[in-house]
Amino acid sequence: MFQANKDDIEGKLGDSPHVGIFGDTGSGKSFFAKQGFVNHSILKGLSLYIDPKDEMKSQFLAVRDKLESYLPEMEEKISELVVLIEDDEILARRIRNLEFSYHKPLIDYINHIHFVSLDVKDKKNIGALDPIVFLEGNQATELATQVTKGLIGDKLTEDDRFENCFNQKVQEVIEARAKGKTVGLLNVFQLMAKSEEDFIRYRAENILSKISGTMLELVFSEGQNSSVSMDEHITILGVTGLNLAKSGEVKTAQNEMSDIIMYALGDFCRFFGARDREQETVIWLDEGWFFNTTDIGKGILMRMKRVGRSENNFLVLISQSVKDGASEEDDTAFGTIFAFKETGNTTAALKAIGLPDDVEEIIKWYENMTKGLALLKDPFGRIGRVVIQGQNSALNECFKTSFSKMKSTKAVA
Repeated sequence: MFQANKDDIEGKLGDSPHVGIFGDTGSGKSFFAKQGFVNHSILKGLSLYIDPKDEMKSQFLAVRDKLESYLPEMEEKISELVVLIEDDEILARRIRNLEFSYHKPLIDYINHIHFVSLDVKDKKNIGALDPIVFLEGNQATELATQVTKGLIGDKLTEDDRFENCFNQKVQEVIEARAKGKTVGLLNVFQLMAKSEEDFIRYRAENILSKISGTMLELVFSEGQNSSVSMDEHITILGVTGLNLAKSGEVKTAQNEMSDIIMYALGDFCRFFGARDREQETVIWLDEGWFFNTTDIGKGILMRMKRVGRSENNFLVLISQSVKDGASEEDDTAFGTIFAFKETGNTTAALKAIGLPDDVEEIIKWYENMTKGLALLKDPFGRIGRVVIQGQNSALNECFKTSFSKMKSTKAVA
């Protein structure tokens, strides 16, 4: 992937380093995305996987625990080798082969991953996505305003008195944070709740009541905890309890709180990719469709995509449709596209890849794809159909996303 972000690669057609992975649920898209994440995470760049369903941690750790249960057996065999083999070079090679057969390198890899499950029930997570904690200055102000508007809507701006007070208190809290004080976004409303104007005080108190005891405490805090680390080599970041509404659905209160968390996550990703131009970073953004369901979400995705080549950052967008990868407001293209089968969306998929959508042979070529097949357009303009296949049976278990106690027809037969 990293060659897509360099200037001196012969034959490369575009400058966009970003990758789009699109397709139906069950097409093989998620398996491939996670395999790509593992392959790139062992390189020197920093890798961040946003897992809104918080599925990966439990599955990776379950695989690790199962493999670790066989390690005592491996250690016994190593002890036998030590007794039998006197040549140190041959012994080291035999031990290494034994470690590979017991998947010891995979165990070590999983133990190297920094897993973060943002569950508000764990008090150490409160404020992990607080904009005043992980951002500074205008960036903190902008995100603080966005998440507050997501919480109370037009009530933020319908009355100048309330909006002016909010803006003033945000600046006060940001300046206090810069001076080393332990404060966060929640302190803004605590200060507003002390206003002499009943209107401002009552509304601030109402906001505080909406936040207390909910997942919103991940974003609105008193700054008592640090934010999610941006310095780990490999991070898988999930949020427990997210309930995202799809486009067109009537949003519940839980949906609206989940939106606010995702807004904060989006800006966290943008800052992760932009903060150090010398450090290569890769952000794998699952459930990417969410960002196209609202205007604010589209804006966050647009800014994330524009953190690219100059910042040495790569965005891998994983979503259900190629339509999620582009919008009328944004002309930032993906330099590489993997298009798995999208039922009923042949025209858009072929156009995204750069193939004619009115040639019957090509339409059939796309529509007869089965699970694990995808169309690929790479940074050199090459187009083809590729087969996605796992390289390691134990590693493949880490990529499972659906589970059932029912035996397959083949197994029963």
